[in-house]
Amino acid sequence: MLFRPLATPSGAGRRYLGLLAATLGDCDAALDELEQAQRLHGRMGARLWLTVTAVDQAEVHLRRGATGDTDCAEQFLRGARRHARAMGMAGLVARIENLVPRRPVPTPFRDVRTIQR
Repeated sequence: MLFRPLATPSGAGRRYLGLLAATLGDCDAALDELEQAQRLHGRMGARLWLTVTAVDQAEVHLRRGATGDTDCAEQFLRGARRHARAMGMAGLVARIENLVPRRPVPTPFRDVRTIQR
């Protein structure tokens, strides 16, 4: 490795590369960069940035919309919500609540005669 990973008080520099890639529409590159940021945040013990970056990852998964992305996003958001609440980050909890995928609620069976009326 020719350089050391960039870490600042604002988290890993790789997070910002991931956000840039997401902005440019390259979700795969964004997820790769965000994963690298998560690894650095983990090594740093930066719980706040682990939580924020998990929300970023969820957003990118939801934007990409590939098979399994919704489930993956929900998993990231569940963990992030738990940690954000524990840290008292009300703003981040609100952001998470707005991102939670809304699954269609199955409607109960209705009698065909009722529907035809």
